[in-house]
Amino acid sequence: MSKLLIYMPTYGRPEVAFQQASNIYSQISNLQSQNKISVKYIVSINGDKSYPVIKFSKVADTIIEQGFNMGASLNIVYGFISALKFDYDFLWIIGDDEPIPKDAVHKICQLIEKNSFDFLIGSLNKCSNLNLINSYQKLSSITGGTNSFISSTIYRCDLISKKDIDCALDFHFTNFPHLVIINRIIERANITKVICVPLFSICRMDLREPPIGGKTPRKAFGYGDSLVFFGKPLTLLGVETNTYKKRELLFWWAKNWHRVSMFKDKEDFRPKLLEVLSSEYFFLRLFIMLGRLPIWKLKNLLRPIKK
Repeated sequence: MSKLLIYMPTYGRPEVAFQQASNIYSQISNLQSQNKISVKYIVSINGDKSYPVIKFSKVADTIIEQGFNMGASLNIVYGFISALKFDYDFLWIIGDDEPIPKDAVHKICQLIEKNSFDFLIGSLNKCSNLNLINSYQKLSSITGGTNSFISSTIYRCDLISKKDIDCALDFHFTNFPHLVIINRIIERANITKVICVPLFSICRMDLREPPIGGKTPRKAFGYGDSLVFFGKPLTLLGVETNTYKKRELLFWWAKNWHRVSMFKDKEDFRPKLLEVLSSEYFFLRLFIMLGRLPIWKLKNLLRPIKK
């Protein structure tokens, strides 16, 4: 029988987290007895003493009380550590503020039972079996960028190594440690089997509070936007080979060079770090120089975005 670990790190929102925990635990309890997937649910409380642990223990199989506030990224990595430590076959890390549909656990168990895959991903675009994925940037384009959402991906655990986790810890400052691991798996496997299902069948990002989406005026981006924008390509710091790193950076810069100056925040070290990483490759230096041009100001004159 295959074993699925559902792991929920918390981020200092007890009410939201409890609602999510109750939903998932109810779904697990309602699984039919003939279900061939063994499911365990762990809630990891992030060093916050305000959480009612006894109350949470009634809606989870295991409660992990972290001794200090390790931050969201490290708590996410602890999910991978737990999956390897207890020999799970599949791992689903869910955000406590990313609403999960009422039948998502059942659907995922059915997909695990009936299919063979390396990643099961909720997609905004194409939904099918993909057997020739050898690039994270290509995968992100196919899915509509949903890989960055914590709850959008189910991992096959035997592909995750201790070194993958060590690299995710080393580069947790990217804010996307799970993308460090995804990049390393794709790099190592060369060809990755991916099943794409509709994102909203496993994760209702459209119901998240505060909501994600809509157009932000170009001059309104700040530190948080810079962290997200530059954190994703910086996860390539965790890969092993120059060939993979160079190719993925080229994809990223070719797609995003005209957005770089718009997202860059003076208080954020990540834009400069990405320039340093990319400047190792001569053919990327033109993109770096172009990225310093305030193209967004011209766009703002021609096509202003209003809230």
